Amino acid sequence: MRALSLLLASGAGGNAGNYGTVAGAGAGGAVQSTLALTDLAGTNGGPNGGGGGGALSANVAQNGGSGARGNINITYTCKTYSLTGISAPNVCTGTTSQVQLTGTATSLPAGTYTVTYNTSLPNATGKTEPMVVSTAGSGSFTARGLTTLGNCIITVTSLTSVDCTSSISANGVANIIVSAQPAITLGTTTAVCASASLQNVALPYTGVTNTPTNYSIIWNASPANSFLPVTNAVLPATPINIAVPAGTAAGTYTGSLTVSNAAGCVSAAATNFTITVNPLPTITLGATTTVCISSGAQSTALPYSAPANSPTTYSITWNASPTNTFASVFNAPLPASQINIPIPANTAAGTYTGTLTVSNANGCVSADK
Repeated sequence: MRALSLLLASGAGGNAGNYGTVAGAGAGGAVQSTLALTDLAGTNGGPNGGGGGGALSANVAQNGGSGARGNINITYTCKTYSLTGISAPNVCTGTTSQVQLTGTATSLPAGTYTVTYNTSLPNATGKTEPMVVSTAGSGSFTARGLTTLGNCIITVTSLTSVDCTSSISANGVANIIVSAQPAITLGTTTAVCASASLQNVALPYTGVTNTPTNYSIIWNASPANSFLPVTNAVLPATPINIAVPAGTAAGTYTGSLTVSNAAGCVSAAATNFTITVNPLPTITLGATTTVCISSGAQSTALPYSAPANSPTTYSITWNASPTNTFASVFNAPLPASQINIPIPANTAAGTYTGTLTVSNANGCVSADK
């Protein structure tokens, strides 16, 4: 009797895609084979991505081999950033310069960057500032710490966006001049009296540094006023003439003055000064008592009330018509309550008109009464 031999074999698992050409691609599970009727589970696929091999089942159903976990390889290539141009304005010490960078839409795409740069004056390396490019091909960043006078070279060394960095080897150098800020020391103004006419007040100054050539003035809004601002007027030799508008009410008005020089630098801080407009003194006159013709000198009382703004003296001038010999009065001390008006002897019958003004310690004189 001859023995019967039977070779049984399972199917092999499929290989991962690109197996043999891509590193890490897994082989399929190996073939299972036997000469006896038996149960054999399938072999597992090899990592990464190998398919499981088939099973042999003679008595009990068997599972095929497990497929191996797949693997995805992602390759990211960073963009290369570059510049076609750079510019920056001259600045004043202690301020900043806005550095403008240009490129093509491809070499400087829209996005958020970190700019790394160096300055030569003061000498500093590895400084960083953020830059947002909203329109591809153009962006700017702020160069800070420009505290030393002279020629300063700003050199952009690299641009970083997300995790990609490009060194900048061309078109990344800007030359600027850092100039000094001018200054002057203001004196004090002399107070003026309220007037219906335009007036001028002298504002003296000293302590000129770094060659100021122009000045500007802005005025506080309170108290309300009609003082005009001044923008980049030529700075005269001391003093500066300040125009006080006609009809300016009594009060103290504050202006802020800055100076600039030929380099375009403006004083570090505005300097305040004040213009004081003093009120005019006033009194309210009463009526005189009529007198009779007399060959002797007489007098009549001129009462007054409601003194305001501290009048201290008075003056009187007399109309020339009708002809008279009334004596003028100039800055006589103002008595309390009433003023004595002398009437010369032999003054002819008639009505005579005098004009009275009062003044105070500020030198302000009332309108004619």
